[in-house]
Amino acid sequence: CVDSTPVPGSTSDFVCTCTNGVAATGAPAVCEMDECDMTQRGFAACPAQNCNDPQPAANSQWDWVCSCPGAPTLTRVGAVALCTLNECATPANPCPIGQACVDG
Repeated sequence: CVDSTPVPGSTSDFVCTCTNGVAATGAPAVCEMDECDMTQRGFAACPAQNCNDPQPAANSQWDWVCSCPGAPTLTRVGAVALCTLNECATPANPCPIGQACVDG
């Protein structure tokens, strides 16, 4: 918080600034922290995965959701999703009819 004119009679001219640059004059700034934004976190929340932060408010942390590319139902809140790929379960089963497919 910075008050550039700290003299009597000069009120509501202070400026509050969040660490991400969001500022407000005469009131607290509404700071947001998108936990999926690498520039704000310093590291990727979901490396090589899809990331969504449903509540980017600064007081709402560890609620981001990682989901697996190609399998959006495989998700995990606040951590990297556990993605697996069963090549036999793909729509185009690589084994012809009459053969069993096992992805080892």
